Amino acid sequence: MSLDPNAERQLIEMYEAREAITRRINADAVRPNADLVLEIDRFLQASVTEIGQRLNVDRCDVITPSDGGGFRVSHEYHGDRSLPPGLGLNILLAVIPLETIKTYLPQARHYGIVGELFDLT
Repeated sequence: MSLDPNAERQLIEMYEAREAITRRINADAVRPNADLVLEIDRFLQASVTEIGQRLNVDRCDVITPSDGGGFRVSHEYHGDRSLPPGLGLNILLAVIPLETIKTYLPQARHYGIVGELFDLT
């Protein structure tokens, strides 16, 4: 497959930018002498902190599927320290807006975990 020179240059720039962002987010999250093997917890915490700071928000959370169903706040950034912490908070599946997810998820890049949590058909 051959790309035109402009498309090839843009692709190279995109990959260089992605690598630079990954390294900037948290140098400790990338194992030395490995091809970008990430310590996922450190990477997610560094990412949520970076995003929260850049957006200048009071709070920024990453939620992940919990073992008991629903989701939990697994990583958190606080811009406003007066807010109560939400880290570890469980979010029941009953309060998840399934209709919104069914509408927008097909447009998003998703992973296998979705099918395990709820049926989108």
